[in-house]
Amino acid sequence: MLKAENLSRRVRQYRLQKRWTQAMLAEKLYVTPQTISKWEMGMAVPDIPNLCRLAEVLGVSTDGLLSTEVVQPLYIGIDGGGTKTAYVLCNGEGQVLRSLIQAGTNPNDHDIEVCVDRLLKALADLTAGFGGVAAISAGIAGCGLDHNRLLLQQRLEAYYPSVRISVCSDIDNVILCHFDRADTPCIAAICGTGSVVFAKDRKQRHRIGGWGYLLDGSGSGYDIGRDALTAVLAVYDGCGETTSLKTAIEKQLGGTLPDRLHTVYEGGKRLIASFAKLVFAECESGDPVAEQIIRKNMEGFAGRILQADKQFDVEKTVLLGGGVLHDSRMVERWLSPLLPLNMKVLLSELPPVYGACKAAVLTAGALSPDFSTRFAESYTKEVFP
Repeated sequence: MLKAENLSRRVRQYRLQKRWTQAMLAEKLYVTPQTISKWEMGMAVPDIPNLCRLAEVLGVSTDGLLSTEVVQPLYIGIDGGGTKTAYVLCNGEGQVLRSLIQAGTNPNDHDIEVCVDRLLKALADLTAGFGGVAAISAGIAGCGLDHNRLLLQQRLEAYYPSVRISVCSDIDNVILCHFDRADTPCIAAICGTGSVVFAKDRKQRHRIGGWGYLLDGSGSGYDIGRDALTAVLAVYDGCGETTSLKTAIEKQLGGTLPDRLHTVYEGGKRLIASFAKLVFAECESGDPVAEQIIRKNMEGFAGRILQADKQFDVEKTVLLGGGVLHDSRMVERWLSPLLPLNMKVLLSELPPVYGACKAAVLTAGALSPDFSTRFAESYTKEVFP
């Protein structure tokens, strides 16, 4: 007698490896999508003729489909931004089985269909050779807005109808790096390609900033990069102070900024934000213009945090994420001096995608006591083109 549970997970595993929907597989087998759904949910098993056709279509042996080896439930965490998206496949103990970094999936920066295609392709790469995914938690920038969140949730659920899926803001990932609940009272802030601050009191979550690069101007990587380009162009105009940023930026561009403006406009937000690291590097080398740019933008970012503290009844703890202030030394130099002495800034040693993995595993119950340790020991970045 066929064991429905193991068979269901293997059918789903091999189908997802081929990036087929249940309807696509059903069409190839001349059955209904509802039949495939029942097989994958363990509510029914195929008869012998259908089992043989199923193995042939999926390109596996019947023995592979019928293996009695227990399939351990797996979990996927996603941390999506405007520039890049991190994916992790792990087991319930925190052991990372595969990880990768791919292009950004913020629906405010990219067409929703582009985001969906990127997510589905990455998930296919991530799960190739594995089966039994129980839950996916995707914390994605731009999904604090219900419209974006619901669209991505619906599209992912259509491709993974038997998997528990949650789409939320990437700020949830930052919070879950420190706590086991995303509704824990705190101030949570992201300073990456874009920036946003959330204040979570005991009743609800309040947003400060994060309205997009065209409207914000509150210390993001894009803001810092844009100010650097403006400073270099001011040198060409004869109204700006000489700065080593000119040499650094033009070396990255492979030509003078006026001659490479088309490259900047074509690269857009992502390319402009990439210049932020050059600003920090030139500041370390003693360039006063670079220091002024960082100081101005950090004052803007800190101002959002101070506003959250002033306006709402929240804990004086700031949970920080994002790629701009990515180590404690940078936080201590640029952000902490702008905040009250009794306000603590916490920067997780683990990446935000860890918080997404926690959220996925928590759908099945409590975390293993060693979950964070095993994650830290096994997490590596694997970049797929």
